[in-house]
Amino acid sequence: MLRELVGESEWQDVREFVSPKIFKIVPFSTATRQFRKVASNYFDKTGFHEAVAERSQWLGRRQLPIKLTSRRTVELGDGATSGQLVLQLYFHQLFYGKRTLLDLRHARFGGINGKVEWVPHAFWTEWEPEFRLAAQDIYMGFYLDDDARFEAGLDVMGLLCAEDVFVEHFGGGEQHAVSFRMERFIKTFRKTLQRCKAAGQRAHPNLIPFGMYIVTLYDHLEHLGGEFDVRGAFFDAVDVEEFRIQ
Repeated sequence: MLRELVGESEWQDVREFVSPKIFKIVPFSTATRQFRKVASNYFDKTGFHEAVAERSQWLGRRQLPIKLTSRRTVELGDGATSGQLVLQLYFHQLFYGKRTLLDLRHARFGGINGKVEWVPHAFWTEWEPEFRLAAQDIYMGFYLDDDARFEAGLDVMGLLCAEDVFVEHFGGGEQHAVSFRMERFIKTFRKTLQRCKAAGQRAHPNLIPFGMYIVTLYDHLEHLGGEFDVRGAFFDAVDVEEFRIQ
């Protein structure tokens, strides 16, 4: 069912994460349950409205100028500003609130002059607690130069077998001028599948909606073009002192 829901052309790149390829590292039974969960969430109107309400509250608390609406009023303008905000939104959802709205595609945003309207489709998820913490560990570890925490996050996700692939993908330097290309991300994903399959590693099933989430981010930023300050977006979105391990 999930493959049919993402079958439209604008979701073409997401199909990579809902194809049989994922069974190479996520067992068939657990992957199938995850597919069904994401699909059932799509039709759960009450759950979606609750997810939107929760996200709106968190956006307000963190003072991110993004407004969730039922329809956008103007086309999205000012590419650099909107791109930085979407990057902040990506990190924000992984660190704050229980539910994540997965649709960050460029077509679902509008606004101008730093004010952004967001009209996501009803794809949402509530991460397993250990997966959410693992995602936080990966980014906290990477941006705070804590190798042990970075590796611990990958280990929980079942992706430690491809650590060097992720380090290469994240890139060196300060990540203040990063361009986004879907082709490069898909290449990284496939290399990860090959590496983890060879190692006999099993990945966490939440990797499926996580992959969908990342792909929609790439869709947005590749559409805008140019380079983005990913490190700056992370520190703007996340109060790192709140998430340090004591």
